[in-house]
Amino acid sequence: MRLLSIALKNIAGNWWRSLSLGLFVFLTSFILIVFNSLFMTVTGNMQDALINSLTGHVQIRSEFTEEEDMLAMKTSWTELHFLSCSDLEGITAVLNSKRLDYTQRVRTNATLIKGVEQDYAMIIGHDPKEAHYRLAFGLEQGRYLSPSATGEVVLASYFAEQLQISVGETIQAVSEAGSVSLTVVGIGDVQMLSMFGYNAVFTDLESARVLAGYESGEATDVIVFVPESDQTKEVFTQLDAELQGVTLSVWEDMGGFVFNGISVYQGMGFIFILVLMVIVSILIINLVFMMGMERRQEIGTLKAIGYSRKDIIQIFLGEILIIAVAFCSLGIAAGSGLVLALSNIGFEFGPPIDFMMGKVFYIQYDFKLIFPMAAIVLLFTLVAALWPSWHAATLDPVKTLRD
Repeated sequence: MRLLSIALKNIAGNWWRSLSLGLFVFLTSFILIVFNSLFMTVTGNMQDALINSLTGHVQIRSEFTEEEDMLAMKTSWTELHFLSCSDLEGITAVLNSKRLDYTQRVRTNATLIKGVEQDYAMIIGHDPKEAHYRLAFGLEQGRYLSPSATGEVVLASYFAEQLQISVGETIQAVSEAGSVSLTVVGIGDVQMLSMFGYNAVFTDLESARVLAGYESGEATDVIVFVPESDQTKEVFTQLDAELQGVTLSVWEDMGGFVFNGISVYQGMGFIFILVLMVIVSILIINLVFMMGMERRQEIGTLKAIGYSRKDIIQIFLGEILIIAVAFCSLGIAAGSGLVLALSNIGFEFGPPIDFMMGKVFYIQYDFKLIFPMAAIVLLFTLVAALWPSWHAATLDPVKTLRD
């Protein structure tokens, strides 16, 4: 208590230096909360787009599959092994017993032809009643697939431009196994993923089965969705224990180069935090060093009346900790308040920013950020204050009093 009392008196007596240090800590905490909320929202939206448009959370595929990931460039979707009707009966029985949200998918490659124009595409056939892809695919023209019709297609804008086609026109999809005529009912992009070259083409299951050469009822995958991404591993473990003769995987493994792109954004966030904390640490070292130099006589007096080097260091670190905790709390509160206020506002972006942020961006706040961000700020602050505190404690009391 004696050392704490001295630390509090020093804060009050040197309020300008204390306020300067507190301002650094406040701004650091504020920036960390706001920018981490931004980075987490962007990466979270990318993950959701990948999950909703392609991978789901858990994938169930043929036991003979050799597919490394669902977007592997060296793997042709025409070479994928399929799940038979008997396989699907067993799978759906287990999934229904666990009341899981799932859908069948048929993936294949085909050439899209319109007049003299043609292009190679990855076709994703799914139950039109399944609406997860709508959460990820932003329409620029037209509508989504009809829940009851067949022979419709929703194109990525890249293919619409390449084929010079618009909504209402018909294209021919041709594969090694067959061909179908598809009416373009919608044009758009998978938001935030089209910049990675992921140009989706969605059609119904039956049309995709014709292109893949499958019989009625067969599918490439069963895609499972869980309420929260945190439950993915748990659901995977449960299904892996009950399902035999199939291959199971999770979205992180099957996201391919798109998931790697998401990891790049996460890495950028980590680098931003590291650079910010290094800069702040240098400022804190200089500031605490100046505080020690300004209080040379006070330090000399304390040492002359019996305070040890350890006591001096504890007094300095106590001051720093009190200031850091107070202003870190204020910074986190201010940053959290700003993010929560902005979370109700949709920010509309045009190209090229919309490729990264989405056409309408809502920043999200996660209360789990509070303790990690506070721990980072306080840890770096205390570590940065160690050397100047030790330096102040090593001053010669005789020399300081004489000066």
